[in-house]
Amino acid sequence: MSLSTPLVVGRLAYGRSEETIASTRVALAALSLFPIWFDPQESASRSGLIYTLYWGYGIYSVLVAGIVWSRVRVPWLPLATHTADLAIFSAFFYLTTSTPNPTFMYFVFILFSAALRWGWVGTLRTIPLVVVLLALMGSSLSHGAMPSGLDFHRLIIRIGYLVMVGALLVYLGRHEADRRQEIQQLARWPDPPNLPEGEAVCTLVAYGAHLLEADAAVVVWSVMDEPRVSAAHWSASASGHTVHAAREIEPLVNESLEPLAFISTGESASGRSLIVSSQGVSRSPDGASIHPTLVALLPGVCRGSAPFSTERLTGRVFVSWRESRSGDALPLLEAVGRQIGESVDHLHARERQRRLAIGEERMRLARDLHDGVVQSLTGIRFELQRLWRALAGAPAPARDRLLDMERALAVEQREIRRFIEGLNPFTRAAASGLIAQHLEELGERLSGQWHVPIDVKIDQLPSDLPPAVGHAIVPMVQEAVTNALKHGHPSRVRVAVKTAGHGLELIVSDDGRGFDFVGDYDHETLAAQGLGPASLRDRVASLGGRLAIRSGASGARVEMELPCQ
Repeated sequence: MSLSTPLVVGRLAYGRSEETIASTRVALAALSLFPIWFDPQESASRSGLIYTLYWGYGIYSVLVAGIVWSRVRVPWLPLATHTADLAIFSAFFYLTTSTPNPTFMYFVFILFSAALRWGWVGTLRTIPLVVVLLALMGSSLSHGAMPSGLDFHRLIIRIGYLVMVGALLVYLGRHEADRRQEIQQLARWPDPPNLPEGEAVCTLVAYGAHLLEADAAVVVWSVMDEPRVSAAHWSASASGHTVHAAREIEPLVNESLEPLAFISTGESASGRSLIVSSQGVSRSPDGASIHPTLVALLPGVCRGSAPFSTERLTGRVFVSWRESRSGDALPLLEAVGRQIGESVDHLHARERQRRLAIGEERMRLARDLHDGVVQSLTGIRFELQRLWRALAGAPAPARDRLLDMERALAVEQREIRRFIEGLNPFTRAAASGLIAQHLEELGERLSGQWHVPIDVKIDQLPSDLPPAVGHAIVPMVQEAVTNALKHGHPSRVRVAVKTAGHGLELIVSDDGRGFDFVGDYDHETLAAQGLGPASLRDRVASLGGRLAIRSGASGARVEMELPCQ
């Protein structure tokens, strides 16, 4: 708020600022009477005049305080009292020349009042007025207006003190304004619209980075009981969302820093850096403070991180700056981390509710199809069978045509039942049998379409197979087999599904041309070089698994490892 709009204050409650100024004014008026009593250098006449003025100012202070504390709203009161104080303090300074001169504190008070009322802008505009008035009073005294005129050096010193006090108040005002703005931005924390979870989190990351004045930011989180880690990153040039197996980027930070919010700066070639945290300033332990995969997304000389945890997920927020930051940024970094954590938790809950709603809608559709279309097709089949028997003496082509129609309806009815089965929620008890049956049917269907033998071998599957893994097995095998048939032109394809430790292993091998690269590649190498089928790699990573490919002139072998716990 600027001095050019003082009446705005009148439209609001005086609040603590005016109450603080009024109380301070009363205390200042009372304390200013004591030096007059003990100043032997003042003449009787002059001392009596100053004594009267101080008493008058005391009465004025009490009256103003009464108005403020009574909550009577006078729109022009702040500006009027500010002007009156400035004039009265100038008169006090002119009339009081003794060494224990209390008027210096009056000018400090006027700067303090401006800071409370109009912030650092009001203080900055009041400082020149105070300096000019002091200079005018000092000039008048030095030209003999008073025989015991004010010493010039003392005047310069007091002006310097007041300028220094004003500068401190301006700094504090700016600091308070910045903190107020940060609080307002935190209060206006965005609620992303109905976007996919990854895009919504990227929006939150961008807002948090803007609030922290950071050049780049990354948020990494994992939902409890899920074997995957999600990451969203933002910078001025790019943003995106990725899903990783937990082992790819663990640990996120050095183990000794996991419970802390910290700022790391000055990292050396050995990975050591200066760490600023709530525990003080120290050198980082051996090893990098932040995982190298995340450091690649955080350009700059200074990086910070703060943990967050909710009922459903845990994670960390990471930011980087091109210039060094002090520990003053830690509280805001922690606040941003908590806000992002709560928002991501809310997004996850909303996405879960959406999936539940979709599941309920699928169940309703399955019931409607079963009770409506399937039953109608069954009635039509029975009617065709009755008609076929009734035409026992009819020509054979006509009866055969009816039988073909009945068989076609049976096939369609079976497909609809399979579609209904796919709409129902996945159950662990039926996992093994359904997956084995669907894989065998998949092999037969693709073999008939491509005229290539497809061997399917399935071991006993775990009974506690997670639903997400169970739903993904058939589509992943189908994608791997289709890729082999389409691009490798093999003479035979083999599919093997077996348990391996606490996980499940899917192997699709062929004797075709292989991929356009030769050799053995693990998951990290495939991801770093962008090799192999990207959609299959992402699907495996989203389940917390790993993909490996062996390719050569004699064929290819795709291995997918999926966790079952």
